[in-house]
Amino acid sequence: MYKSVGVIGGGSWGTTLADLLAKKGHSVTLWAYENELVREMQDRRENSIYLQGIRLADNLCFTESLQDVVSDKELLLFVVPSQALRGVLAATIPYIRAGAILVSASKGIEVDTLK
Repeated sequence: MYKSVGVIGGGSWGTTLADLLAKKGHSVTLWAYENELVREMQDRRENSIYLQGIRLADNLCFTESLQDVVSDKELLLFVVPSQALRGVLAATIPYIRAGAILVSASKGIEVDTLK
């Protein structure tokens, strides 16, 4: 079991993965681009934009900071749109601990590069 997991991306897929991992007992922090959404998830335990009506795990933590979501985490799940993945990954690299496992759960391809 991973002691610390960071999930980068607060859409429906990222929120679902973070919630499932938290409900399995992992220590999970979820980052979302939209600051208002982060505050809503903290206050109401719901992602009303992408998962309306689904109560999120009480032990799931939320942050507006990319540094906080990746620092000292053993496992990092990148669940941002493919168009944003390179930029988000570049912004987080300075804070990722040595030995961390990085997983891309992004969907789709980049329009400009077709990668």
